[in-house]
Amino acid sequence: MIAALLAQSKALEFRTSVEDIEHWSKGLAAAHEAYRRAKRGEFLYAQTLLDELRQHIMKADDLLFGRTPYTAVYAKFDERGSPEVIEALAASFCGYDGPAIESALGRVVRFYRRQVVALHEKFPLVRPLESDLAALDVIS
Repeated sequence: MIAALLAQSKALEFRTSVEDIEHWSKGLAAAHEAYRRAKRGEFLYAQTLLDELRQHIMKADDLLFGRTPYTAVYAKFDERGSPEVIEALAASFCGYDGPAIESALGRVVRFYRRQVVALHEKFPLVRPLESDLAALDVIS
């Protein structure tokens, strides 16, 4: 019975709503707030926000490659994620100080920027691409 169900489900295509896709833009807010908190010396909260940005990057990768972004809530992402995303995320872990956080944030934001462009190209988003890019360029 399970084998038959799996065989039937292989023909199904993942579809998502524009609202689901627009949700990834919360990564813009996480990036900005992480930058501000690092500047203020609030390193623990900046690290938390940097981790939130990583989650939005994982979700964007899933959306761009037609995977459901809710697959076990990011479980096993290092097995299904794109190699360049995994590399960018791994490089974004850093120490507990402002310059380290800002440097890691800059690297990951530059990667996220490319994802933002790709999402705008792939999906009919309401948000203007120029606004999203301007928001990210302030940080990177």
